[in-house]
Amino acid sequence: AFCKSINYIFLNTQIESVGSNCFVACVSLKAVAPYDNNPNFKTDWAALYNADMTNLICYFPPVASGEFTVPDSVTKINDFAFYYASNLETIHIPATVEKIGASAFNNADKLTKIIFDGTAERWAEIGGKTGMNGGKTEVVFSR
Repeated sequence: AFCKSINYIFLNTQIESVGSNCFVACVSLKAVAPYDNNPNFKTDWAALYNADMTNLICYFPPVASGEFTVPDSVTKINDFAFYYASNLETIHIPATVEKIGASAFNNADKLTKIIFDGTAERWAEIGGKTGMNGGKTEVVFSR
């Protein structure tokens, strides 16, 4: 955590899991990638996921900018997953997400909109919050 100058991290086959906040404040991180055919992780080069892409482990802050869509396969967004996502302005979260971890969007200073494919009630049930970033982040519900 707090690895401000690391750009790339490669996860070899001996690594089977990573903690939910292990990349917190890695503001220069461009990618965390499975290495040597590590079967435990996948990446789309914007985020790191578990092998079946049901768990979004972390988003890479400096790589993607503007808008990001969480894949429909994701059911859980880890604690601190978008922490310090400094270039992220809009995120689209599918209704398949069942849990949003603590502080998932903290310090994502440019995040102004979250579009959730569900209701306000469901958003609250899965751990979503409103009034994030000092009220700068609007949550839009598509249902």
